[in-house]
Formats: sequence, structure tokens, C-alpha cells
Amino acid sequence: MPPHVYGEFCHSLQNPLCVIQSCLEIVEKTLPTESRSLCQMMRESIADISTRIQDFLTYTSIQPIEQVDTSELFSLSSYLLEILEYVDITALESDVLLISHIAVGVMFFGNKTHIGEMVTNLLSNAITHTKDSRYRDITVVLKESCVGTCLLIRDTGTGITKKDLPHVFERYYSSNVEKGHGLGLSIVKQIVERYGGLISITSPPGYGTFVSIRFPRTQ
Repeated sequence: MPPHVYGEFCHSLQNPLCVIQSCLEIVEKTLPTESRSLCQMMRESIADISTRIQDFLTYTSIQPIEQVDTSELFSLSSYLLEILEYVDITALESDVLLISHIAVGVMFFGNKTHIGEMVTNLLSNAITHTKDSRYRDITVVLKESCVGTCLLIRDTGTGITKKDLPHVFERYYSSNVEKGHGLGLSIVKQIVERYGGLISITSPPGYGTFVSIRFPRTQ
């Protein structure tokens, strides 16, 4: 099926969900406080379906390389700072501190949308698993060396169990305690490998999760 058909289908599903969401918000205002929990459950279910649709759309969009090349040379340093500024709003709502060490002048040739999806996916995961921890820090490091570009993301969250760690990049795999549908890290790995990079995840018990992404200098 052509990629644009997937897109049209997904958007056709999202539109009625938005209408239902809006109607729920109106109805909720008319209900007594003790009766609003049902509306909250329905809103969460709608958000869950919407996330599934978006994950599917993202996953299918990065499968084969597009016939029209959308890659460009851009400042990864500047773009990463933009993403961090946006994500910091969500982090602050969860009382999570974002710490960044971004090297200046790091350039990257690729699709900005893909890189944005990769980074926001990783940061979203980190916030989800850090917001209930005793220490709530996420550190993002971007640096460049003679061999390539390195992006490191470390959180102080709940970590990943030994049982789950070997499977985190598998499509639709999701641990019992993990919120999500098992597409997030699979999408991240697809994007990293698309640009010739390598990704690794370590999660020592009690020390959160450490994600390392390395792109070759010739990417």
C-alpha cells in the first residue's frame, strides 16, 4: 500500500476522535464532580487510540526510503536545543529536570522530522519512567569526534529489567509495567539504522537508563 494511503487512512481516524474528545469536554462541564471520572477514563482511552494511530503512521513512513529525497544539511545542535525547549514543558509538569550539554556547530545530513521523532520518543520514554522516581533528572549530551556524532541520554528513572532489556527494540513488545504499545523504541532503532548509526541501551539496576546513539562521520 502506498505511504500516502496510510496517511489518509490514519488522518481519517484521527478526525472523529478529535470530535469525540471535544464533545466529551463539553459534556464533562455539565456533570457533577463525582461523575467526571468516567469522562476522564474515556479521554484517556481516546488518547491511547490516537497514540497508536500516530505510532503506526510514523512506523510506516520510515520503512522504505522515499522516492523523493527529503534529506537536508542542518544544525543538529540548534535543532536539539529547540526540541529540548519544547519537551522541557512536559518535563517541568512532571517535576523532572532536563540537563543538557550540547556541543556547538554539530551538523547532520538527514530528514529533520525523523531525527525529531527519534529524540522526542527517547525523551518521552525517559520522562515517563523518571517522573515517579526519587531523583528526577534527565541528561542529554551531544558531542562530535573524529569518528562521528554521539547523542547520549541518561535518566534516573525506574530502569529496564534484565528480562525486558533484550527485547526493547522489538516491534509491539511492551513490558507489563511499561505504558505504550511497543513501537516507540522500534521506530527509534529504524531511524538510527537508516542513517548508518548504532544504538545501545544499558540499564544497571537502581541507576536508571542510558541510551547511546552514534552516527558515522560520513553519514
